[in-house]
Amino acid sequence: MPYDIAVSHGTADPFVSAYPWTPGVGFGAKYADPAVKPTGIGQGVDFCGSTDIAVSHATDPYVTVWPWTPRVGFGAKYADPDVKPTGIGYGTDFWKPPLLGSKSANMASKMMARGVV
Repeated sequence: MPYDIAVSHGTADPFVSAYPWTPGVGFGAKYADPAVKPTGIGQGVDFCGSTDIAVSHATDPYVTVWPWTPRVGFGAKYADPDVKPTGIGYGTDFWKPPLLGSKSANMASKMMARGVV
């Protein structure tokens, strides 16, 4: 099964690079850089499933997000957040809801309230 891998970096523009990845084979050809690049040194990168990619960076707006299409790459940059982070972004993480299997919504909320999941 093919995957994608992204790296944020700080030595030079474009501050983020992405590649196809095939286990047991390795890297494919680098995807094209995003049309609108991060504004500064990349500090972290994360995929939201297979639909979006975010990069935290060292200059305003401190986070940049694009749609992502597997095996295609970056889409058009999303608008910056209305309320931006107040300083350098050191990491990015899309929150993923816990897998609760057949648990009811009521049980899930109780487990989350108690910090079990």
